[in-house]
Amino acid sequence: MSVPLDCKEYVKYLGILIDSNLSWKTHIEYITLKISKTVGLIAKLRHFLPLHILLHIYQSLISPYITYGLSVWSQASKCHLDKILILQKRALRFMYSTKKNEHTIPLY
Repeated sequence: MSVPLDCKEYVKYLGILIDSNLSWKTHIEYITLKISKTVGLIAKLRHFLPLHILLHIYQSLISPYITYGLSVWSQASKCHLDKILILQKRALRFMYSTKKNEHTIPLY
């Protein structure tokens, strides 16, 4: 008995979105959406919470999305990966209250 398989744009497997071209674009868009919500939260809370609490928020709500499955999807194109890097930098600038054009290397 043969059953036809549906062709899907992407499939979610163990929390990683694998698209049909293995470009990881869908997964990175999913990650950036989750991270950007937390970056917005950090932006609002930075005026009320000390730095060590903001760092805990970063480590618990942003870092897991970046690190989970990184060895698999880290081979994505630079234009996709740059979206995550930009959000990381934005979160660091909010936490340390620096200017938008200031270098983030010392903040890491």
